[in-house]
Amino acid sequence: MTPDVPQVTGHQPRALSAREIAAEYETGTPFDLSACVSEQIHLLGRVQSHGALVAVDEETLQAVVVSDNAAAVLGGDPSRLAELLGAEQAELVRRSAAPVSAFLEVEVGERAFDLSLHRGDGLLICEFEPAGRKKAQFTRLYSLFRSATQDLGDKATVEELCQAAVREIRRLTGYARVVAYRFDGDGPGQVIAEEADADREPWLGLWFPATDVPPQARRLYTRNWIRVIADVDDPGAGLVPPLRPGTDRPLDLSGAALRTVSPFHIEYLRNIGVAASMSVSLIHEGRLWGLIACHGRQPTVLGPEQRAACEMFGIALSLQLAALERQQLASAEARARRAMVALLVDAADTLPGGLVHGEPSLLDLIPADGVLVRAGGETVTAGRVPDAAALLEVVAGRGEVGRAWSTDRLGEVDPRAAALAGTASGILVLRLSSTDVVVWCRGEASRDVRWATDPGRPVVSSRYGHRLTPRGSSAVWRETVRGRSTRWSRVEQTIAADLWHAIAGVVLRRAEELESFAHVVSHDLKEPLRGIAHAAAFITEDAEDLDPTTVARLDTIGRLAVRMDDLLNAVMRYAMLGRGETPAAEVELDTVLDEALESLAPAIAERGATIHRDTPLPVVRGDRIRLYEVLQNLVSNAVKYAAAERAPAVHIGAAGDAVYVRDNGVGIAPDRHEEVFRIFRRLSGGEGAGVGLTIARRIVERHGGRMWLESTPGEGSTFWFSV
Repeated sequence: MTPDVPQVTGHQPRALSAREIAAEYETGTPFDLSACVSEQIHLLGRVQSHGALVAVDEETLQAVVVSDNAAAVLGGDPSRLAELLGAEQAELVRRSAAPVSAFLEVEVGERAFDLSLHRGDGLLICEFEPAGRKKAQFTRLYSLFRSATQDLGDKATVEELCQAAVREIRRLTGYARVVAYRFDGDGPGQVIAEEADADREPWLGLWFPATDVPPQARRLYTRNWIRVIADVDDPGAGLVPPLRPGTDRPLDLSGAALRTVSPFHIEYLRNIGVAASMSVSLIHEGRLWGLIACHGRQPTVLGPEQRAACEMFGIALSLQLAALERQQLASAEARARRAMVALLVDAADTLPGGLVHGEPSLLDLIPADGVLVRAGGETVTAGRVPDAAALLEVVAGRGEVGRAWSTDRLGEVDPRAAALAGTASGILVLRLSSTDVVVWCRGEASRDVRWATDPGRPVVSSRYGHRLTPRGSSAVWRETVRGRSTRWSRVEQTIAADLWHAIAGVVLRRAEELESFAHVVSHDLKEPLRGIAHAAAFITEDAEDLDPTTVARLDTIGRLAVRMDDLLNAVMRYAMLGRGETPAAEVELDTVLDEALESLAPAIAERGATIHRDTPLPVVRGDRIRLYEVLQNLVSNAVKYAAAERAPAVHIGAAGDAVYVRDNGVGIAPDRHEEVFRIFRRLSGGEGAGVGLTIARRIVERHGGRMWLESTPGEGSTFWFSV
């Protein structure tokens, strides 16, 4: 379905006055664009009438579908191609059709035709166009094409490259306006280069709505590099029969050079004063990167040679754009690698703090307003970063390990992040592991966008019919874009992924070093330590007449040796936690808690503690023995670190999939919330080696979860974890 097209005569429609434009826009009813977006433009069933189409069976060369002007254009019966062309030319057509599309010059009677061949819908589709003086033009076209493509090679930026391209395309074709559009992904397009007659309104810098090139048109642009409309007022020629024999639809004209276009697009061209047009696709990695769009004042027929030259130019430009991007990427990556080496050399022994506080830092690697690093249970930030807990909640689950995920409009992607827009309108997330992450933040960068029409109302209905609202500098709509940051470039996302490989290498080396240390502890340190303890015990037992001071000193040696052995055992356990896979089985945490409370019963009784089980605990998947260690450690600490003036009261429960252990103890100052999870950092006045919470968090993280703390000094602490 397409909108009704106003009857406009001539090739230069009368421009509406400012008053008429305002009245039309004010009173018009918005048109539903969904019909145009879903329109099957490859099945419109018409071709441009300056040529003729004959679709034949490839074996018999008998016509199956023809345009209704074929006999008039060709001057003969198109139903039997062999008779129309003669045996020799017909055989040339048959040979030329394999395996790809081809161009021939043939004679029908005394008239010469340019013949374009391609396969489509199971048929050989032949498109005939009256031949002009093409042979005389070929040398000039080749010379122009060669000089044009050579001129592309020394351009340093995309804009310079496209400006050179539109200038050369205009030389090749003579159109009144030639512009280069760059699409914003699948969204709107911006004019980044322009060459036009002096009396044409400048379009450079204008944005055009995404609906100007709907999805089905973009798909066809990726299949066909070039699309020419010779005359917007051409009524076209219908196909006979209208429906492809044996089907319920018209012949598929996706690959046809003569294919007509949607009446919606014709009205679009009329509205901007265009009589003829040509579009050349710019394709990168299989996607429509942009278009070279050409507009003429008068009907303009381009023959196959001219179209082929423009198509080859579009291919050359696409390759040059891709090469320029690769060059820029390689240059940026080389600079980033040098910075990355310097960064990791300096930061290797101080991860994660060295990543954000060193020189260079992560902010030198990828420009941003701030950066957050969560690694090894520690969170560090630099620059302007929103609340760390809120940001981590937003990025939870974003991205895959080792791959960058980014957005320049976080508030649109996640409504929870709207409040973060001032400092984190855009984020680049690099997930180091299931729990560790780097997040670069960019604040809002509001900008003014100049639209060629109101993007919210590209079509109105009025006394002129359904029409696209005026385009051009005289009808510019200005919009201030808020809630977005500057974009994360492909180069920056590649650098982030490279950083993951580099950090992974450093972490792996540290893990290997830690395991090597554990091996040394096991074989080289524990043995002499046991000897010291035994020697002290033997002296105490065997020596006679030892004075009380010496006995006390020997007891101290034995006690310290035992403590040192406990510390070494803890280090070994911590080192081993990073190795191997975590067994995954269904675990009922309530049953595991029963076992932990049973083992802690003497300590609970000794301290006079009360245990309150507020809610049932969830069933999870994981390692039952390791999860037992987590619960035992948290409950033990809750009982152990009681306030002197009150008996310990411990509450255990779950909120959603998170488990908590809450005490009424001494509490922990906010600046020490992360410190208590570091190895050998004991709570004030506490007992033990200072590794219990470190190991507990490591276990939780090995289960793909996280552990955190909420606490107020003097009122108690709540330890949370989820797996």
